[in-house]
Amino acid sequence: MLAHAIVHEKGGYEEWLKDASTFTGPLNELGAKLYQQRGCSTCHSVDGSPKIGPTWKGLFGKQRNFEDGSSATADENYLKNSINNPAGQVVAGYPNSMPTFQGKFTDQELNGIVEYIKTLK
Repeated sequence: MLAHAIVHEKGGYEEWLKDASTFTGPLNELGAKLYQQRGCSTCHSVDGSPKIGPTWKGLFGKQRNFEDGSSATADENYLKNSINNPAGQVVAGYPNSMPTFQGKFTDQELNGIVEYIKTLK
C-alpha cells in the first residue's frame, strides 16, 4: 500500500487543523466532506449497501434497536452521541468497533455530519 505523509513542525498540525476546520459553506456539504476525509466512508455507506457499521441512508428519524434491547429514534442528539460515545448504544447486529470521536470534531463539524445524514433519504 502506498501512502503520502505530511510531517508538520511542532504546533503545525494544530494550526493546519484549525485552518482546515474553517468551513463557510452549507453544513450538509461540510458533513459530506468530513464523511470522506475522516474515514466515515470506511464503515458507513450512504447508498444502503452493507458495511461494518449501519448505513447512513435513510438513518435520520429511523428507529434504532440496540444490543441491550433498548431503542431510540435517530435524531440530532442520538447521532451526536453515537459519534462521541459509540459504545453507549450499539446497534443490534453490528459489532462494537467504532472508536470514539469525543473531542475530535468541533460543534460545527458535528452539526455538519448530522445535516449530511439528514439529506440521505
